[in-house]
Amino acid sequence: MTETKHEPTFRDLLNFPCKFSFRVIGDDSDHVQNQIVRVIEDEFNLEILSDITRTLSRKGTYASFHVELMASSEEQLKALYAALGKIESVKYVL
Repeated sequence: MTETKHEPTFRDLLNFPCKFSFRVIGDDSDHVQNQIVRVIEDEFNLEILSDITRTLSRKGTYASFHVELMASSEEQLKALYAALGKIESVKYVL
């Protein structure tokens, strides 16, 4: 009998509530960082736990923004990923 493999979910990997770190990759601008903060703090009423760090790509075209917050559920994280992905200058949310 073959085992059915499934992709692990956030719920399988994390015990909520928990600290959660992610990266948002987008255009290098203060506007993008401000939009990230607005979504997290205003739309989701979450507290960012440490300063957002910005790392530039080699050519300086894009920036990677590292964010850490306290997540309360898998559903919250999925909604947050979707909302951050809708920011016009964001390319990826990892």
